[in-house]
Amino acid sequence: MRVVRKSLYARSAAPTVRLSALIGLAVFTLFSSGCNLAELRDSNRRLKEENARLLIQANQLEQNLVIKEEELNRRNSEIARLESQLDSALRSPVAEATPPARSRAPQEFEDMGLEAGTSALGTWVRLDSAVFFALGKADLSGKGKRQLDTVAGILRSRYGTNRIRVEGHTDDTPVRKVKHLYPTNWELSSARACSVVRYLVSKGVIPDRIYPAGFSKYRPASHGKSANSRKKNRRVEILILNQGQI
Repeated sequence: MRVVRKSLYARSAAPTVRLSALIGLAVFTLFSSGCNLAELRDSNRRLKEENARLLIQANQLEQNLVIKEEELNRRNSEIARLESQLDSALRSPVAEATPPARSRAPQEFEDMGLEAGTSALGTWVRLDSAVFFALGKADLSGKGKRQLDTVAGILRSRYGTNRIRVEGHTDDTPVRKVKHLYPTNWELSSARACSVVRYLVSKGVIPDRIYPAGFSKYRPASHGKSANSRKKNRRVEILILNQGQI
């Protein structure tokens, strides 16, 4: 009889044990889920805060970019205004009065086949760029050097005490093929004038009495747009200044 009761007790206790285990597992699962949920909420909060901070930085950068673009536009407008003023000044009647008038040309230069004349500043001699330089270059040609040999002799013998300005001029065609060497016609006209100055000095012209100047397209000999007009504008002029001019 006791054995039977013990067996019945064991059978009735087994469900209770299993139920307790299930309850314990459920409590553990809920506790664990609660911890994971808290961590997820904390991570989500941090991500939101970081996102808000990045949005603020992005807005600040965008505002700074707008300010920089406005500043750049103002500077570009100012540069364009100054370039326009410079162009107008150089093309004004006062600036255009400097191209020499052709009169009373020194016989020595005309005998060489060079165009020459006098102006209020002094005596000028015009060198055709097509003869002295290859297109877009500042190196003197062989024929150009031979003519300058004679010019140097005249300058030494007749104009030994005058100051001499060698002027480089171009047409209004922008520099393209040799832009890496001469970004604009300013550099090209100056380089050609310097080449002539260096050569004349090498032939005995006193260095402290001669200097180069580049005028780009801004002192044209001809105001037309034809090929012939542009050819006239591509030139180097040697201006022998009157005594007292510098």
